[in-house]
Amino acid sequence: MRYLFSLFLVLPFSVSISDAAADTPFVNSIPLDVAEALFDFGIDNNFAVYSDIMDDFPEFEMPSDFEVVGSVLQNRQMRVVLTTQLNEADAIEAIASSYLDDGWINMPQFNPRPEETGFVSAENSNIRPRYQMICHDDHGQMNMSYRQRSSENYLVMGLGIGFGFNRNWQSCQEMISQQEMSLARMSGRNMGIQQYMPRLELPDGTTQGGYQPLMIGGGGGGNNSYETDATVEIEMDLEDVFQHFADQIVEQGWSSDSESVGTATATGTWTKTVENDTNIVGRLNIVRSDDSVYDLSMQVEVPGGSRRGTLIFSN
Repeated sequence: MRYLFSLFLVLPFSVSISDAAADTPFVNSIPLDVAEALFDFGIDNNFAVYSDIMDDFPEFEMPSDFEVVGSVLQNRQMRVVLTTQLNEADAIEAIASSYLDDGWINMPQFNPRPEETGFVSAENSNIRPRYQMICHDDHGQMNMSYRQRSSENYLVMGLGIGFGFNRNWQSCQEMISQQEMSLARMSGRNMGIQQYMPRLELPDGTTQGGYQPLMIGGGGGGNNSYETDATVEIEMDLEDVFQHFADQIVEQGWSSDSESVGTATATGTWTKTVENDTNIVGRLNIVRSDDSVYDLSMQVEVPGGSRRGTLIFSN
């Protein structure tokens, strides 16, 4: 709220509420003083927009497949935006390789995504946006992400000034060691039941709206339940959407237990026997929130896990 209040102070008080709510977008350009008022929240009074790459951003060899959109200095963050015709994986690899050849190192993803299970696109890419973190002891951590807007593909690189992500001035290797320990704890606690989550490929032409993995421990915690969900736009009837996923679940060794398809919701339950003769249950829930927008959820669990305690599966 402090930032919002500070922003209000720079706006003319003579503007009426009805005028301020006219919802008139800027076209083609924004006056510099307006941009400064809107985007500089006053932490360091440090804001600038460049038509090229700012001098303080770490140098790299830009491949011919990219063009510079511009760069922004905003308080303690530097951001460079490139445009490219390359796909997501190739674009990130091309820029990251340029830095890795110059002494930067890869950072492990703190929250790795399950590439082969849950809701995935037919092209074998997870719904969650792809990103990569790299690190250099002299510069700190840089985040690279890929975004699509209209018909353009953008690669965004973000870097904190003065180790913006590394406030304790740790070396890259020290940060990696900490993250690897965290990943090991996460893997030991949650990967057991997750390995039995079926792979659910989305239909061709699906517009991906969002993705969120949810981990649910048995009782006071553990690895007895795992869930993934997604919100997508699919030009298919509810019954066809349900059958599309149901067929895939059966093909992966699950036995159908029950199913119900209505006008707005569809549910299905499947069972499977895994190692140590453990029976697990899979539940698919689909809710149509609009004509072609669906909320998808798939959960696998050990029945009665909270009463039986945590069951440990080998990975």
